[in-house]
Amino acid sequence: MSVTVLEPDGEALGPAPVLALPLRLDGDRLATLQQGSAAELGQSVRLLMATRPGERLESPAYGTRDYTFANVTDVDAEEIRAAVREHEPRVTADVTVTPTPTGRVDIAVAVRSTTDEEDV
Repeated sequence: MSVTVLEPDGEALGPAPVLALPLRLDGDRLATLQQGSAAELGQSVRLLMATRPGERLESPAYGTRDYTFANVTDVDAEEIRAAVREHEPRVTADVTVTPTPTGRVDIAVAVRSTTDEEDV
């Protein structure tokens, strides 16, 4: 879905800005991001990764498993890519899972815009 802001004369101003999350101030206003920008697409994927399935009542399948205490055998990179494909079709994701010396894992998700090939 895309929202376009119109001037009083009906001239389109372009895509409407979206709130920056977490909410923060930009001067005396809430910070916003341009819809479809690298910052907004990155924010969208970070929110997806931070949300657990079932947390959003209107979209119970939205989110990914909690990998906070996962070891390398618990992390399924394809599962993460599939969640990004399903819930954020404006990007493609490259997921890298790297074991650390402490037995934990680092998960890196690099996304690329599917509309203009911009790295996010």
